[in-house]
Amino acid sequence: MKFVNVEQVLKDSGLLAQEAGHLDVVRAKLVEGADRAAASYSEMTLENQQKARAADSRLLNIQWQAEQQAARIAVISELKKAVAAWREKHHAAAVLPAGLALSVSAQADISGEIAKVLKEQSVQFGTLPEVTLKTEEPDAEVEGTSHAH
Repeated sequence: MKFVNVEQVLKDSGLLAQEAGHLDVVRAKLVEGADRAAASYSEMTLENQQKARAADSRLLNIQWQAEQQAARIAVISELKKAVAAWREKHHAAAVLPAGLALSVSAQADISGEIAKVLKEQSVQFGTLPEVTLKTEEPDAEVEGTSHAH
């Protein structure tokens, strides 16, 4: 049985940096969509502006959370593939997160080996979210759609 310090591997391998970079781009796209929506508020009554802002904010927050979750799933998927390949190559019965163990010997910790393999991996996060404005309703809410899942 072998063990991996998941957070350390994600950090040392650069996968967390890839995730952060992707999420920076996603955030920028969502902010761009929010800015486009805000520009459409000028023709609305104050009450409708408040409703539209609240609805847009809810939708964009939901989209942001979904994008964060999708990015983490993509990163963990790469980690799982690398660990599975290592386990098969080395005929190990199991590889568990080090956090589950009360104590792990240096020989049982393969974190460095996995991080080294993952440094060469590029995570495929999928497409960026598309933020579109609804035009058929006077409240012009922002509707987030993502193809990254």
